[in-house]
Amino acid sequence: MSKLRLFYNKETPRVVEPNKEFDNEQMVWQLWTLPLGCGQIGASVYGYVSEERIQFTENSFANPYKYPSITPPGRCRAGVTSFANIYLQFNHGEYTDYIRELTLDDAICRISYKSGGVSYHREYFTSYPDKVMAMKLTADRRNSISFEARVEIPYIGDYCHIEGDGLERDGRVWAEGDNTLVAESHLSFYDVVCQGRWIISAEGGEVKKNGDRIQVLGANEVTIIFSCGTNYRMESRVFTEPDAKKKLAPYPHPEQEVIAIVNSALKLGYDELKRRHIEDYSALYSRVDLSLGDEEDAAIPTDELVRLAKTERISKHLEALLFQYGRYLLIASSRIGCLPSNLQGVWSNFRSAPWS
Repeated sequence: MSKLRLFYNKETPRVVEPNKEFDNEQMVWQLWTLPLGCGQIGASVYGYVSEERIQFTENSFANPYKYPSITPPGRCRAGVTSFANIYLQFNHGEYTDYIRELTLDDAICRISYKSGGVSYHREYFTSYPDKVMAMKLTADRRNSISFEARVEIPYIGDYCHIEGDGLERDGRVWAEGDNTLVAESHLSFYDVVCQGRWIISAEGGEVKKNGDRIQVLGANEVTIIFSCGTNYRMESRVFTEPDAKKKLAPYPHPEQEVIAIVNSALKLGYDELKRRHIEDYSALYSRVDLSLGDEEDAAIPTDELVRLAKTERISKHLEALLFQYGRYLLIASSRIGCLPSNLQGVWSNFRSAPWS
């Protein structure tokens, strides 16, 4: 079976040309991040060298559909909202040999580059069987991995569209022990609470708390396990209950469930999580193999193939890649037991998703 991948040999842009509907921040997210998902969790990987950014969405962390007449068409409809971002501050300077890729046959994102004479490698995937995102950071020189991890919750405020619309959002971030970051956010309309946990483990070096951040110093390799959840339950009474404040009232805070999920994943370990993820995902993705020709174009970066399609020629390899990428996105955003995929799948970097 042919292996297909989206790949780029340059860093994600920090600035792109905004258009009339989306600002620069949203255009970078839509055009350049690499999406991972397991039905419930959506993660968008930026792949920056000096400070990695990964944005997270939980598919039930949402406001009601509202469309005030004063807002621009297609912009402020509430719905699924961004949950949190994690930033890994490496402070790596000049770099070479940069590759950022998403391989469709195993649904794994990889970032690699050289900086200061050291080759660095990051690997990320989201697991449907184990309900986590797993991340592994390695280097070809011992004691070379140092960074500070911080989490930010976006869009905290007293309203979403206009003052008094009843769509308040609050949130806080804290560190537990020396290796755990916790983020919790609350959407007031339905009283939806989302909690996420990042557990950072290192082989060699030191992991320690620094206020509401975690520092890793001189590690050989680092594993980060993330999961999140809400107090939402997909039950008929949630839909039939007319009082918005009573819809989720019987259901517990998500903390204990999220703790159980990440602890279970830690016991399995990164390699077993990866094996289980690939086995699960491949059972769906490998049902279709498509080859249309132009196989030599597999060596051309994806953004260059898109540019060529607009100006010179449309690659058959690009068409096969697009077909399989669509299948990948559907597998990543709609699985048994999870909410059905909506127009943006399981991904949203918006306060108020224009697709909703």
